[in-house]
Amino acid sequence: MRILTAIMFTDIEGFTALMQRDESSAVEMLEQHKKTFLQCVGAHKGRVIKYLGDGTLTIFNSVLNAVECAISLQQALRKGPVIPVRIGIHTGEVLFENKDIIGDAVNLASRIQSKGVAGSVLISEKINEELANHPEIKTVSLGAHSLKNVLQPVKLYAIAAKGLELPSTQQMSPVEESEQKNPKKRKRLFGLIPVSLSTFVLAAIVCVSGLSYYLYANLEGSSNSADYLKTIAVLPFENKGTDTNNYLAEGLTEEMISLLSKNPELTVKRVPVEVSGHKSYEVLSKKLLDVNVGCVLEGSVKEVEQHLVIDVHLNDLRTGRVLWSDEYREEQKELINVQRYVAQKINDALKTGFNSEWFRPFVKTLSNPEAHTLYLKGRSAQQRRDYKSMQEANYYFRKALEKDPGYTLAYSGISDNYVILVDNGFIPYDSGVNIARDALNTAFRLDSNIAEVRASKAIFLTSLEGRRHEAMDELRTAIALSPGYTEAHQWYAIELAADGQFDSALAHINVAMELDPFSERIWNNKIMILTYARQYVAAIKLKDSLVAGFSNTEKLYEMVSQCYAEIGKKDSSLITAYMAGDGYYRFWKAYETGDRKSLQALIDSSLKHPEDSGNEILANYYTAAAQFDNAIGMIEKAYDEKEFFWLKFLHVDPVWDPLRNKPGFQKMLRNLGFK
Repeated sequence: MRILTAIMFTDIEGFTALMQRDESSAVEMLEQHKKTFLQCVGAHKGRVIKYLGDGTLTIFNSVLNAVECAISLQQALRKGPVIPVRIGIHTGEVLFENKDIIGDAVNLASRIQSKGVAGSVLISEKINEELANHPEIKTVSLGAHSLKNVLQPVKLYAIAAKGLELPSTQQMSPVEESEQKNPKKRKRLFGLIPVSLSTFVLAAIVCVSGLSYYLYANLEGSSNSADYLKTIAVLPFENKGTDTNNYLAEGLTEEMISLLSKNPELTVKRVPVEVSGHKSYEVLSKKLLDVNVGCVLEGSVKEVEQHLVIDVHLNDLRTGRVLWSDEYREEQKELINVQRYVAQKINDALKTGFNSEWFRPFVKTLSNPEAHTLYLKGRSAQQRRDYKSMQEANYYFRKALEKDPGYTLAYSGISDNYVILVDNGFIPYDSGVNIARDALNTAFRLDSNIAEVRASKAIFLTSLEGRRHEAMDELRTAIALSPGYTEAHQWYAIELAADGQFDSALAHINVAMELDPFSERIWNNKIMILTYARQYVAAIKLKDSLVAGFSNTEKLYEMVSQCYAEIGKKDSSLITAYMAGDGYYRFWKAYETGDRKSLQALIDSSLKHPEDSGNEILANYYTAAAQFDNAIGMIEKAYDEKEFFWLKFLHVDPVWDPLRNKPGFQKMLRNLGFK
């Protein structure tokens, strides 16, 4: 359901640093902030969507209510011990998904909040226009600003009211006037001509061809330079076409990384949109230099009358020089011939002994460009992971098969789709398992030598059939077929950790981090592995590094909260639990304080509203309340319902330590294949 609403984000400035300096003060600040925040939101008819660590997301039925709430909240927080909060407000359409809201308006409101300072309320131009009929509320123009992952500069305003702070020009760094008038002439990263947001397989090919030619023609005989430039960061290509073609950008970037990674002489690092979106050359270049990147590849693609117009640039990160650039215009139907040409070009130019036969599985996936385009649309939709997008993905995969009934990757995509639908509880197990199995078997029959197909089989085996060891065999095969396949290393690390093979798990998750150093999911999974390995201090230290660069997830905070508890830091444990969300905080506080009455209340509520919890949560609650028989009963119920996606961690997750000596728990471990 879509609705037009006013969106307010808040965030406590410098909270992480305070928590490290003074845990007790941080706990007190969180409690006071929450109390004041809920009072103000309630008084102005707001609806709290969720807590985001030390921040919040709230919606209002009117712009006036949102602005008045923000003013009263800041004024209240500035009294007594000051709580340094930034607030950003925007208005627009949002889509409700699983009690959350999504949409461009939500993202923009979040970016506006991040540009503020403690004590300020920043608003968008839309909000400012809505306030025109309310002269009692004064605003100050702050000019146009570049916001992370927002293509055009955005005009911002600050609320001017008693007790509120106004950001200074130096703090805000607005876009220069000349840039506002002609944003297309703004400098891009590394001094390149600006390019936009979509890509397709051809750009990957062009990038590899040009890169190979440059390294051969200009660096032959200079082994030091060649070595340093052969570590390549791939930035997301940009789409110069319509917004509906964004899937081309995502698909091309992935294909380009896949193609480059097949050359053992090259080290390829993925750079996601949220990292490449930094407007500062210094910020991004430092991040890339920190992970030993030598050169950066970026470009754009546009679809024009059945042709792809591709603009590609290769840049020396250390010097900032444009090493090579070119523009290509090719028909999509010529894609397969271009692929073969590039494979041979790489072999000749780099003299790596790289055989074009290595490209055979890759080339076969592109025998029908129209089917491949539909497949990319499906994978793009699949990344969103909600029920609607999964249905959309399924539609595109099946349309791809109408164009090419023998298209292997489309069957792999369908299998993954139904595994995800079952895993996330969107459909019953029996409604998805057979469809996933049939699609996977077809993919295997068509071509079992594609790494993605092997990985799909591994996911199916471990998630829907509980056959972990066979899944590990498939992931080893996927890695052998494509050593640079990041996801295979990551998934293999998770399976190794579930099996208690922590040294090997850490080795493979480190490979994944080396290949994709900016992936929040990979960092989270390493923290999970460290937690399961009982390396609590190492997990906490990695979390502190992660917080600086990513938004983080509720599950991460749950794990780290437990890490703090295991090393005896109860205050930090409670603070981190608060960041995991109100529901988890209430549970963890009750557990840490031994409040059995509150734990029982949570159990009763979960039994009354099973749609809001599940077997894992109830088993967790029962374990915390020392109701061990009931906890084991919930685990047995989950086993009967084939919830292998979390049961495989029973062997290593510290949450279940109180159950380890119970006969029923030991029997369950044997059922799951653990010794």
